[in-house]
Amino acid sequence: MKNSQYYVCRMISLVGVPLIMAAILVAGCGDTSQNQRDEPLEEAQDAMEQATESMAEFMGDAWDNVADFSAEQSDLFVSTLQDAYDAMQDRFESLRSDSELSDEAKENFQNAADAFQEQLEQAGDASSDTWDATKEKTQEAWDNLVNAYEELETEVAAD
Repeated sequence: MKNSQYYVCRMISLVGVPLIMAAILVAGCGDTSQNQRDEPLEEAQDAMEQATESMAEFMGDAWDNVADFSAEQSDLFVSTLQDAYDAMQDRFESLRSDSELSDEAKENFQNAADAFQEQLEQAGDASSDTWDATKEKTQEAWDNLVNAYEELETEVAAD
């Protein structure tokens, strides 16, 4: 009788403990993989917050991040620049509501923003044959938008 109880206890410890450890390991791995998935998102959000504080750096980095994208990466190219544009547009709205901007500066920015949006749509539709030329035109539109934004900031700083 004692031997059978010993073997039952021994079997429980040999099978049960590894199963419990495996369950803990799997549960822990589940949390880790969720954290690993959240880290890039959190890093991107932190980067956007820091970049918003320094729009000049952000605007330069936005283009640098996509400058070497190929035609096969056009969707990512468009979405990355769209995110940068949205952040700039939000900052423009903040400047416009917090500051006295001239009508000319607001109009210049809006014209540059409209031209950029149109060019970004063309970039999304570009074929591999037209990609390089489209990307170059998109860079020009981005540069014009950046210049128009910088004019706004200069005007705000002068007030």
